[in-house]
Amino acid sequence: YDTTWVEVSSVRAVDQKLARLGTELGEDGPGPLWFTSALGTSLMALGLCLLLARWAFACKVLHPVICAGQMALTLYVFHVFIGLTVIEALGFKRDISGDLPAVATCIAVCWLISLGFAAWWRSFAKRGPLETLMRAICG
Repeated sequence: YDTTWVEVSSVRAVDQKLARLGTELGEDGPGPLWFTSALGTSLMALGLCLLLARWAFACKVLHPVICAGQMALTLYVFHVFIGLTVIEALGFKRDISGDLPAVATCIAVCWLISLGFAAWWRSFAKRGPLETLMRAICG
């Protein structure tokens, strides 16, 4: 009787259960490892952004991204109401469904359009159009 196989197979089963806990969304929602993974990833992204912001040249290179961050409400509403409406009206939603390269291309094009619009708008206005409207409404 070989006990090594039993030990290895039970470890593999435990590893598979942990992997499922960390990656799958079960009936009760995401598991604790999924939340831990998401928290770690978001903190890493935030740390990288803060590190990039310290470098003087990065501020010039990342100027369109900074502009987009300053008009997040406008870009979010535009992408939901205009971007997704246009994609659905043109029939792209059916065409690119399940096609990862097409989806990635669509996301990249929308991202570049957003960055270009944000940099262009901020060249003559202090705030985005919806940010200005919200500021006027809220005082």
